[in-house]
Amino acid sequence: MKNIRVSFRLLTLIAAAAALAHLAHAQADNAGTEDQLTSKPWKITMEKGWTIERTFNRDGTCYTPGRPDETGHWKITGNNLIQTYPDGRKDILVLPLNAAGTVGVAKDGEAMKAVLDASAPNTPFNATPPPETTLSDTDKAAATAMLLAGPWKVTGVGGWTADRIFARDGTFRGGAPGHWKFSKNAILLVFEDGHVDLMFPPLTAKATPGAAENGEPVTYDLQAAAPVATVAPTPAPASGANPFLVAAPAAQLTDEDRQASIALLVSAPWRNSRDAGGFSTIRIFSRNGKFTTPSNAGETGHWKVTGNLIVLLFPDGHKDSITLPIKATGGTPGTNDKGEPTTWTLVGAGG
Repeated sequence: MKNIRVSFRLLTLIAAAAALAHLAHAQADNAGTEDQLTSKPWKITMEKGWTIERTFNRDGTCYTPGRPDETGHWKITGNNLIQTYPDGRKDILVLPLNAAGTVGVAKDGEAMKAVLDASAPNTPFNATPPPETTLSDTDKAAATAMLLAGPWKVTGVGGWTADRIFARDGTFRGGAPGHWKFSKNAILLVFEDGHVDLMFPPLTAKATPGAAENGEPVTYDLQAAAPVATVAPTPAPASGANPFLVAAPAAQLTDEDRQASIALLVSAPWRNSRDAGGFSTIRIFSRNGKFTTPSNAGETGHWKVTGNLIVLLFPDGHKDSITLPIKATGGTPGTNDKGEPTTWTLVGAGG
């Protein structure tokens, strides 16, 4: 009986040792996988042909540059590397990792392949995802103004396009209709069939990034300015008159109208031109009230909204103006300090 108990204990010890050895081997494999996974970003190509780049960090987080919706967590479960995102979806890569091509599957069953981006810089050992941001009320107001400034064309991988026209009541139309709303750092487009597309502020007139529901990257381009108010243009002053003493139109713009114009103003460079003499220069406006002129460092000044005008104040004291509301296409009238008419054209919209 004693020999039986000794043999049982011996077998138990052997089994435990084997289990520990297997665990140690598995831990070593996982450590090697983690070292390779977090060494550099990975280029992931989807079955439909579009590509993203994803960075895996040692703290168990992962993120995709330019895609705030694809910041999540990863873990190794058996022979799978599972990536989980805030909306609950999961992408899976099948282990072992192969730098030349590791196969996997996306949430909708689409096949994908991950390749280590050997040309990219090494991922820092203690790297973490960019801090999550939430749009402020000011950010939302600017994005709303830009969103309502005109129709938008969305373009996907392969060149497919669709139109989106957004309304202040939170609806949109063009193709399949739906509702739009803010969520943390994105604008959600919720369609009637339940699927969701994304736009990522800050919105710009050209190539605002976004994503289709399946994760496909898309871009949004503002097509034309919507009529934001029925305001008669400011009449051009007589030659030699001060353009800033001209009476404003009887119908005044609302604050929302001004916000829409400001959103367009800071969205891209503007070309200021005058037919007489062929004058033309480009100015870039910042939300902090400053503007620059790339071709002339001496023409860096400040801008402000005064009534139905945007006034440009130059270091030498002279002033130019832009008449509100400004337009994404077709040209917006203005005047220089001599009272001569000028035209402002949004460069980012093809000006």
